[in-house]
Amino acid sequence: MVSIPVPSSGAGLAVQVAGSLDDTNHVLAAATVLFGAMALALLAAVGLAGEMLTRRVLGAIDDVVDQAHSIGEASLHQRLPHPGTPDEIGRLVDTLNAMLDRLEHGYDAQRRFTADASHELRSPLSRLRTEIEITLRRPRESAEYVDALASCLDEVQRLTTLVEELLMLTRLDVGQERNAVETIALNPLVRAAAQRLGKAAAQRGIRIVFDDSEAVHARVAAGPVDLVLANLLDNAVKFSPPDTVITVRVARDGAQATVGVADAGPGIGVEDLPHLFERFYRGAQARAGEAPGFGLGLALSQAIVHAYGGSIEARNRPGGGALFTMRLPASE
Repeated sequence: MVSIPVPSSGAGLAVQVAGSLDDTNHVLAAATVLFGAMALALLAAVGLAGEMLTRRVLGAIDDVVDQAHSIGEASLHQRLPHPGTPDEIGRLVDTLNAMLDRLEHGYDAQRRFTADASHELRSPLSRLRTEIEITLRRPRESAEYVDALASCLDEVQRLTTLVEELLMLTRLDVGQERNAVETIALNPLVRAAAQRLGKAAAQRGIRIVFDDSEAVHARVAAGPVDLVLANLLDNAVKFSPPDTVITVRVARDGAQATVGVADAGPGIGVEDLPHLFERFYRGAQARAGEAPGFGLGLALSQAIVHAYGGSIEARNRPGGGALFTMRLPASE
């Protein structure tokens, strides 16, 4: 109802206009029902879409879980199924597959290591058993027994060396072999290592020339680095022809202390370079020349140097021979 006052000289007058609200109430009621139905339909659509999306996501996860349960030590070549989308699940599957790649390579390396170690242990044990059996077949003179025992002692020494190297590699793998880091002078350490092998080199007419024109210090542990130097120099002596020179040079290269061991041998075969630091790997020259060793020296040296933040590089020299360069964190 609307009232409008009307001016009058007498009593107050007003004009009133009234209308029914039934139509308005019907419109409001209809709008309420319509919006309620629309809300229910929207909720149902959202719920249905959420259920479908959830089933899709959980289905992809279920596929990944089922495949993961089926992957074991003997089936590490299998990979988790990729959902085909670059979302979080896709990235998770990519990460897990990359982890499976590393696990597969690790297990393969472990299997090769176990097989090679078993072979290397079996060979000296077989020779040791054969030597003893032959010796005990009949009575012998004392000198023959002494020779047989000396030969057995050599095989025992080879076994001891192999076991010690295997144990050191295992401890390095789990981080238990890293000695306390200290600042050491590399020049006297390298010179002492070269002098220890000087006699064996001189027997073949090989000279070891040491270039220590620059005093260099490194942040490492003296004992493990001394073992690495012994391995590098021993390899150089074994593969150098008679009457040649091995050059050992200590230098500073920026933040790194370097030790280079260069020989005049046949060099490293192109096919051997990628595998040179693998455990139990012996190059063509080592196999052809029947050089003593198990193929663990360079692998052990690399593991030691890596434990102290360094590296070992191997390459062929332009004029012939091989050059091994050990890089260590330098110190002032």
